[in-house]
Amino acid sequence: MRPLEYLSVSRRATVELEERRSRFIASVSPVEDEEAALSFVNEIRREYADATHNVYAYRVGIKVPAQKCSDAGEPAGTAGMPVLETIRRYDLTNVVVVVSRYFGGILLGAGGLARTYGRAALRGLRAAQPVKMVQHVHLRLELDYSLYGKVEHLAASRSLQILEESFAAAVSLVVAVPSAEEEGLRRELARISGGEICVTVTGSSFRPATRVEL
Repeated sequence: MRPLEYLSVSRRATVELEERRSRFIASVSPVEDEEAALSFVNEIRREYADATHNVYAYRVGIKVPAQKCSDAGEPAGTAGMPVLETIRRYDLTNVVVVVSRYFGGILLGAGGLARTYGRAALRGLRAAQPVKMVQHVHLRLELDYSLYGKVEHLAASRSLQILEESFAAAVSLVVAVPSAEEEGLRRELARISGGEICVTVTGSSFRPATRVEL
């Protein structure tokens, strides 16, 4: 059975830190698949083309996440893996992190590199606003104008997201409701309308629910 929720980030973010004269710039983005993750990696490589290294890691997918990391020329295991482990430690997915390093002339050693790449990744993930993503069902509601006020009030009281609205011979609304709340909403709609609201499923999506602290 497909999970109804997962943890990810809600926006792009960039943070910078300095360690013994080396600059580490962490760029983070939410992504839907590996193609989008690699596209972001290439975008950051172009943006920081003069960086000494552009290390990256990503984890995508919900049931069985796919993951990949690259040391990008740093000593094996000192860069990409610490970034990936930071993502995995908090069970995040559908996220990509690129850490661009400008070498400052002082060697950090294998342990120092691993710690700093991991720290840069964590700061970037926090800046990208970690969030719980919850599966929502999209329901189309067809109703008479006389019922619009009741439905609008119900949607507001449940903090439902209205995705579409149209007003013709009747009112048509598409709302996003958490999957776990679908049956309850259907019962409430039937109650307030005497069964006069037509409800059909038009699709589904994962949408941000609550912020998460790392």
